[in-house]
Amino acid sequence: MVSIEIGTHKAKSVHNIQGSNVCENGRLSPAGNPVQPESEKNTYSRTRPMVGRFYIILFVIIVTLQIVYISQAIASSVEILQEILDKPEAHQTGELETNEITRDISCSGTNDCARNCGKIPKGSRFDCHPETGASQLACTDRGCCWDPVEIPNPRRNVNRKRVSLGEPPCYYPEDWPSYEFVNSTKSGNNFSGFLVRKIKSFYENDLDLIKMETTSLSDDILRVKIHDPENSRYEPPWPLKSNWADFRPKNSVPKYTFEADVLRCGFRVKRVADNVTLFDSVAKGGFIFADQFLQIHSTLPSHNIYGLGEHRAPLKLGTGWRSFTMFNKDQPPTEQANLYSSHPFYFMIEDSGNCHGVLFLNSNAMDVILQPTPAITFRMIGGIFDIYFFMGPTPADVLRQYSEIVGKPFFPPYWSLGFHLCQLGYGSVANTREVWHRTRDAGIPFDTQWNDIDYMDRRNDFTLDKTNYKDLPEFVREIHSVGMHYIPILDAGIGASEKKGTYPAYDEGIRDDIFVKDGITNEPFAGKVWNPVSTVWPDFTHPKSPDYYRRMLQNMHTVFQFDGIWIDMNEPSNFYNGHSTGCLYNKLDNPQYVPNVVGGSLATKTLCMNAQHYLGPHYDLHNTYGIGQAAATNSALSRIRNKRPFVILRATWVGSGYYSGSWTGDVYSSWHDLRMSVAEILSHSFFQVPMVGADICGFDGNTTVALCNRWVQLGAFYPFSRNHNSDDTIVQDPVSMGELVVNSAKRALTIRYKFLPYLYTLFFKAHKFGDTVARPLFFEFIHDKNTYGIDTQFLWGSSLMIVPVLEEVRTSSK
Repeated sequence: MVSIEIGTHKAKSVHNIQGSNVCENGRLSPAGNPVQPESEKNTYSRTRPMVGRFYIILFVIIVTLQIVYISQAIASSVEILQEILDKPEAHQTGELETNEITRDISCSGTNDCARNCGKIPKGSRFDCHPETGASQLACTDRGCCWDPVEIPNPRRNVNRKRVSLGEPPCYYPEDWPSYEFVNSTKSGNNFSGFLVRKIKSFYENDLDLIKMETTSLSDDILRVKIHDPENSRYEPPWPLKSNWADFRPKNSVPKYTFEADVLRCGFRVKRVADNVTLFDSVAKGGFIFADQFLQIHSTLPSHNIYGLGEHRAPLKLGTGWRSFTMFNKDQPPTEQANLYSSHPFYFMIEDSGNCHGVLFLNSNAMDVILQPTPAITFRMIGGIFDIYFFMGPTPADVLRQYSEIVGKPFFPPYWSLGFHLCQLGYGSVANTREVWHRTRDAGIPFDTQWNDIDYMDRRNDFTLDKTNYKDLPEFVREIHSVGMHYIPILDAGIGASEKKGTYPAYDEGIRDDIFVKDGITNEPFAGKVWNPVSTVWPDFTHPKSPDYYRRMLQNMHTVFQFDGIWIDMNEPSNFYNGHSTGCLYNKLDNPQYVPNVVGGSLATKTLCMNAQHYLGPHYDLHNTYGIGQAAATNSALSRIRNKRPFVILRATWVGSGYYSGSWTGDVYSSWHDLRMSVAEILSHSFFQVPMVGADICGFDGNTTVALCNRWVQLGAFYPFSRNHNSDDTIVQDPVSMGELVVNSAKRALTIRYKFLPYLYTLFFKAHKFGDTVARPLFFEFIHDKNTYGIDTQFLWGSSLMIVPVLEEVRTSSK
């Protein structure tokens, strides 16, 4: 193995999560402001004074009891805080001893003492009241246990209106009644059973009858599907399903066993080789299947869990009460925030060193909770439970099996493995050409020049600024003449304010009726991005949209012959929270449970949830918008250029790697962001998106020579290597940063270019087999537990180790 030293710095991220209007009491005004419900006036008859006295006495009794209760709660909290101080490291990692039993819990109301609430270990309690406003009365009304011990969470994000994540004061008792089997059949691992609801949950529109069925897709892959047998519910249109009838071998020896307890709700999946239970939801917490709230809990076999993207977090995720929200958002990488992409897939290393993976194929907004048991909770606000288990047992096996479901990554053209250069705000062809020339003249290995939105006319897709960029076609020909390539940007939205007959992208979209519709007026949904006045969005689930997008790209390619496409703002992003006036009240924008999204409202910086696509409401399809645009672009480029396409996009979803690569968005020019980029790149490898990189030297904020020097040394070994920054920062192409950065860029990129045949081979193996390109060290040293948490260095394949310097004060890395 070759090791290249090209370190770690723990600094606070300077990103801030921008708050916005939050739905209160389930309502949002047309202007996006909270609407308070009218107060209800208490009335009683003057002829019945005894009734009034009774309520006064009752009020005094309640207040007295609450004072006693609060005093006990404070005393309990002090004990728990002392425990944290005594064991700070254990609490942070989530590996506190979970065999500790709390004091006996007093039972009241429906909370029967026979449930032994107090015997459930603190770290093994599943939250029964994840919303704000938990109280003893609300808790017992849900049939749950109340123990008012709340650990203040120092990681709480002040921009969310959600209780601190920790040991829940309201939690499910053992065998909380939900559903029971009424009819089931089992043959090997193939199971089919109907379940009926035993009690009404506290969420609206519980399904009375559901069906659980399993399918042995292969010896290594098991599918468990829980759905409504009477009515069709939403399922994601991507990734495209495989024909498993032709895939499964005739003589099957599965590596898993499926178990369902017909007396208690839930199921187990075990590994045959060592009988280890990988997933166990039997009588765990509260299994709920309501129209807009689906929940399932399971214990896990170890604390070594990875994936659940996209989030700013270490590579190995902590199980100390961690929450991961999945709802694509235009959000710069920030801790404890839902970011651009959603990948509800986790990868786990068991204590034996065997590995497995689990995919929850549900594209609705969701929260995933990890807790110290170790255990996991999935809470989704729509769709069905569609769960895939990948048995490994090696890391490579897990991801190869995963690729059978989500699709194997696209095979990028050789030139795309070179160095790329861009900046928002070159402002003209002349400035773009100047940067291009000086980079080449400095002898820096360099393959592809890019332009951001400033090349467009009025920032409209598929147009060209005829003043500042009128010579772009000639410049692109010059780039091609020396064997180099050119890529422009496209945004997801289409300008909607141009004069009729002057902007084909809008005119033809209206003619073909392919724009996302407003849920009330049925007119194209209007928001605002970079375009003047207003923006509409193509509906990529519409059957006519691929041909529409191909025509638009063909028209642009006729003007200047680009070689690939860069897609931005495809979450989809919107400068408004819905419309300019917000979203009118509806049940999709105001579900009973709102996942822990930045801003507190689903429509924050995106479309209203009741906006209509061809295949259904935006509420269901939001997270898949980006992959729809990627699929249309990939297909169009293949036809237009008759070559393998190259597409890079920001917001990804399960299976996006089949069509495109990605980048990690608007990272900040900081040492912290430099360090965290390694974990972010490696996480994308789990998701079958190997063509990925971070903006070298950072996108937002002014970089420094020291930071840019180290970043170009690391970035030369990102699978996708590009220097890019904003228009309100200093210029940061290598030459502009001075001799130190130029020399580092030349040296590091020269090494990259020497290894391009090896890198190209790795991408071919990813495309053919689902293998990783950049991979964590534990992929090759799975029995060395010291490697499980390493995310400051990484491997290309199995033979090249990258050891970057990630701290300003260091000159080398261990």
